[in-house]
Amino acid sequence: MNITSLTRIIKKTKINEAEKQKNLTIGALAKRKRLNLGLTQSEVAKSICSISYLSKIESNKINPNPRCLELLMEKVKIPKWEIYVLENAPELLQNSIDFFYDIDLDAYRSLYKDVEEIEDNHTADIIKLGYYVMNKDKDSAKNLIERDLSLVNSMDRDMIKIFALYCGEYFLMVSDFETALSIATVLSDTRKTEKKLSVLIDDFCFRLYYKTKRPAQAANLFNELLLVYSSSIHIPRLKTLKMEYARLLFLEKEYQYAIDMCESIKNLIKSEDEDVYNAIVGASYYMLKKEITAKEYLDKINIYSPLFSNVVFYKYCLEEEKESYIKNVKKLNESNPNFYLEYFYRKEENTVSRELFENESFTKLFEGKNVYQIVELYNLEREYLMSISKYKDSCLLANKIKELLDNQTN
Repeated sequence: MNITSLTRIIKKTKINEAEKQKNLTIGALAKRKRLNLGLTQSEVAKSICSISYLSKIESNKINPNPRCLELLMEKVKIPKWEIYVLENAPELLQNSIDFFYDIDLDAYRSLYKDVEEIEDNHTADIIKLGYYVMNKDKDSAKNLIERDLSLVNSMDRDMIKIFALYCGEYFLMVSDFETALSIATVLSDTRKTEKKLSVLIDDFCFRLYYKTKRPAQAANLFNELLLVYSSSIHIPRLKTLKMEYARLLFLEKEYQYAIDMCESIKNLIKSEDEDVYNAIVGASYYMLKKEITAKEYLDKINIYSPLFSNVVFYKYCLEEEKESYIKNVKKLNESNPNFYLEYFYRKEENTVSRELFENESFTKLFEGKNVYQIVELYNLEREYLMSISKYKDSCLLANKIKELLDNQTN
């Protein structure tokens, strides 16, 4: 999906807001509807007003009086809801941001219902996109983004930022990290905006940096967001923030800190969070060689849960069920194709590891993988190289990983 036009427009330092505001008036709407119907000014003005009066309305020099507006709406087929959305666009968009920020799906659903039937309207489409993202409706979000990308030029600055944020959330949701990063890069440079929108941009960037293995950038945003959510006592976002950061700490091999972070929100954990919570804590205890405690947590998780990479691997390692692991590995999250490889590397002798890493089957694992899956495999290979004292090769591979991630950022 081409997102270049969106990021290019966000980057512009000067946007002709006055010109864009002209496109968001009743006069501009009346003119657009008239042209869509193939009518001349003379045909529309007949029995309503003079041609010169209509011309002034369409050029935004005057606003029509109530009676003229009513007749004009009827003549060019402007429904009342379109006037309502046009006149209340800032308030409606602010409601969208407020409900998205509060993770209030019920309130957002009510807002969505108000604009659900509205077509060809930027405000309505942005509200719909936010609802689709909150509701994890990937297909509807994708279709709307594809349709509206060509209309970005006619949006004002605030509309573009909100639309871009919701687009970024969609691409993050479908694991299109490359596109999400291109949006995050320009959004993070233009955060001088309404407070809640600015926080939502930071929150989006934090989760994206965590998923794309950028610990330093994620850590900086974590500290900012922690202060915001703690001071406003925003429990849902505070819980999600700390849970995601605990995952990041685990990936950075800060296992005790990951456990401590999870423990700090233990009282906030709900049933839908339990798999992730138990996976992070259990896997961390496993890596700290506290296998009895690890097993207590890992036994509580859904065995095929894709929520946390490698939890099933740790569980099988603890139970020494190699055959069961190999038998069921294909049922696990397909974005982690190295489970089988990692099992033997962690549990078998060096000769088995060497055979796995140095034959063609390992090379074939890279086929069809995105950059982040490739980095995951490279990191595993680095550990193998370190284990056989090939430190120089391990360093070269580390540089290769850094180059890959740097290219993604650029």
